[in-house]
Amino acid sequence: MKSSVEKLKITAFPTLSPTLLFRSGKDEMCSFLLREYGSSKIIFFYLGRIAIWNSMKIMNLSSNDNVLVPAYHCGVEVRAILGADVKVKFYRLKENLQMDLDDLERRIDNHSKAVLVIHYFGFPQPIKEIKVFCEAKRLYLIEDCAHAFLSNYEGSYLGTYGDLGILSMQKFLPIPDGGVLLINDPNYEFTGNTESPNLLSVYRTLIFMFRKHLQVTKSDLFNKIVKISFFNPIRLLFKTIKKASTSDSLGVVNPTSVDFNLSMPRLDMSQISKRLLINFDFDHIAAKRRDNYSFLLNKLRRNTELKVCFEKLPEGVCPYFLPVCVEDRANLQKKLLKRGIETFVFGEFLHEALPLDDFNIARYFSDKVLALPIHQDLSHEHLLYMTRSIGEILQED
Repeated sequence: MKSSVEKLKITAFPTLSPTLLFRSGKDEMCSFLLREYGSSKIIFFYLGRIAIWNSMKIMNLSSNDNVLVPAYHCGVEVRAILGADVKVKFYRLKENLQMDLDDLERRIDNHSKAVLVIHYFGFPQPIKEIKVFCEAKRLYLIEDCAHAFLSNYEGSYLGTYGDLGILSMQKFLPIPDGGVLLINDPNYEFTGNTESPNLLSVYRTLIFMFRKHLQVTKSDLFNKIVKISFFNPIRLLFKTIKKASTSDSLGVVNPTSVDFNLSMPRLDMSQISKRLLINFDFDHIAAKRRDNYSFLLNKLRRNTELKVCFEKLPEGVCPYFLPVCVEDRANLQKKLLKRGIETFVFGEFLHEALPLDDFNIARYFSDKVLALPIHQDLSHEHLLYMTRSIGEILQED
């Protein structure tokens, strides 16, 4: 069955228009951080995973210590902890993706020093209850807010409840990189030095982002011409430079990967990303994402072949995606992509250290979750097209 609507192009993440590089806006980012995270010490890094590695060092954890990590994860947070020479223990989640505090308590041993909490897709864990638990057990609390930038919980932003908080702004904004470590405990200090990332690596990511923007906003013919005349020669140039390079510095960071290596931990956020940050209206972005989530949720409620992971949008939540569980995820994802709709999968490749047979709920979400885009670039027309496409594909099957 052919689609009954005109084909649109929907990206998984917001795209970067080249004009943003030349715009001089108000310093919204600085005022936002000071207003909402003013009591925290704010350290910028290239990526959130780098902030996780540095959090291990700030807490002075050693190879005898372990950090309790949720069984459902993307893998890179585990690699960052292990890369800091700290052990990992996994704990269970409930079917609503909330932490299982009883299971967590059973797994604590004499070497347990910290708990990592993930606020999945921007929706908060019961963080006040977790904070009280960690204080009683004398455990450090680390909030992984990679999915929860701009999410507020009971008057405070997520990331400010733990001893340390991790943000990953490049997941929400069209910037080539951008991680933040929030140090909320006044007893902690970041004493290291950060280094500027390799500009060629930054430019390579920027060019990829510009190309994605053109694919969405320009005709197929235009994109074909630009690909042949510009992007193909640029790609060849980068390959040549990388091949001639004596180090890994050109390819040290790929923001879309789950890689972590020890050449990364001191990389600062690029100056290009810091410059771009002044151009975004964060209140508008959060409001637009909430509106899109609510609109799409209302349309998908009627589809019995999808299970929406979060059927309510609490006050203050800035959603990352709208996650659904579907039996044949790969088939739906593939057919949506043929219609120009990109989606995202979180946790498809759980870390190899996780004993899957002991964590059925994590395996279920790893196999079934498909995250549907609701970012600020999308209109209701895009969301209607996505809804109709999902309905038609599931009806075909």
